[in-house]
Amino acid sequence: MHPRFQTPDVSTLAMGAASVAWFIIVTLISSDVLGDSITALGFMIALYYGLTGFACTIYYRRELLASPRNLVFLGIAPALGGVILFAIFVKAMIFYGHQAHNDSPDAFGLGLPDVIGIIGIVGGAVLMVFTQVKMPAFFRRKLDVADPALLADPG
Repeated sequence: MHPRFQTPDVSTLAMGAASVAWFIIVTLISSDVLGDSITALGFMIALYYGLTGFACTIYYRRELLASPRNLVFLGIAPALGGVILFAIFVKAMIFYGHQAHNDSPDAFGLGLPDVIGIIGIVGGAVLMVFTQVKMPAFFRRKLDVADPALLADPG
């Protein structure tokens, strides 16, 4: 934190430098930097929200049969959303993996959006493993389940 302005100065400068480096690298490879980066970001979002749908169903697993409403809104809908998002993720990776569907050159036999998306996903997994080594207590926590009081009807 900057002592005078109380703003995140080091992280702002580091992310600014990383953004410039990313722009330069992708510009050398692609004529559609923004499009390829946004497409790759879409892959990561579909994967993340797909996992979130399954996590919701797992988190509320003990409350699913308490009512038909719980079953639909805490079980079926999130799980179905997860399945649909994973299907979109796979379909998009296949679609953008073909040179005919993007203006960027192939990289490692894949379309550039696929390569950027894979780098982002693998990079996130590497950071997660690094964090697991540095903060093991977080990863050793017992699995949580929802508190039934959270679902009580306030009316």
